[in-house]
Amino acid sequence: MATTYKDLKENVQAWGKRTDSATISAIPQFIQAAQADFDAGLRIPQMITTKNYTAVDTIPIEFAQTETVIIGGRVALMVPLESVMLRRATGCTDASTPIYAVNGNSMILVAPADVSVTGYLLPPRLSDSVQTNAYSNGAENAILLQSLYYLAVFARDAAAAKSWLAMATAEVEALNSAAEQFDSVTGVASVKHERYF
Repeated sequence: MATTYKDLKENVQAWGKRTDSATISAIPQFIQAAQADFDAGLRIPQMITTKNYTAVDTIPIEFAQTETVIIGGRVALMVPLESVMLRRATGCTDASTPIYAVNGNSMILVAPADVSVTGYLLPPRLSDSVQTNAYSNGAENAILLQSLYYLAVFARDAAAAKSWLAMATAEVEALNSAAEQFDSVTGVASVKHERYF
């Protein structure tokens, strides 16, 4: 399967068996739509990344899903925004368990601190200038099949769309299942934190 954007565009055209210019020129849009779908539901080992931030109290969320957040060297707990704002207002920054909240596309901390976030990083979009990403390196079949689904929808071919979508869905489910096994083996799997009062 194609592992570069250039090859993926060519494969979508070849597998879709379309020669009309309207469909061919829309292939990049089909690939973009497939990637947007994957952002919400595909988790593969190639996406797992750790990013470090220095002395911040707000972090833009670049992850589809976080696995571990470490604030000031300690594992942090996600809480409602009100809890973070209350601690900020009262100046209570020395809690034994650091906390953070998610507000829109930002992670909010009580006070500036060094932060390390490990999770499934959203890959950059494939394009002429970005030839590979986590999806093209770890989900080659899925991105091709999902792109073909959008091509079939564009071509108003309901039977082909249904078929491509079924294959793409099965591929994503298989990849997610394999990723869950990977998480268990490597210890990245989420562990529920116990809270003691």
